[in-house]
Amino acid sequence: MRYLADNCPNIQNLTLSRCEQITDDGVRYIGSSVNAQDNLRVIELDNCPS
Repeated sequence: MRYLADNCPNIQNLTLSRCEQITDDGVRYIGSSVNAQDNLRVIELDNCPS
């Protein structure tokens, strides 16, 4: 998640559905990154077991 937030500044849609290693901290990091605040419009997290 940190790599995506720091190195993919133009990402607009992020699908992480069914990912088993997604953590609350990772989602918070992406949501608080400057790149995400400027560009990220959709993040899909359905069926993540954590």
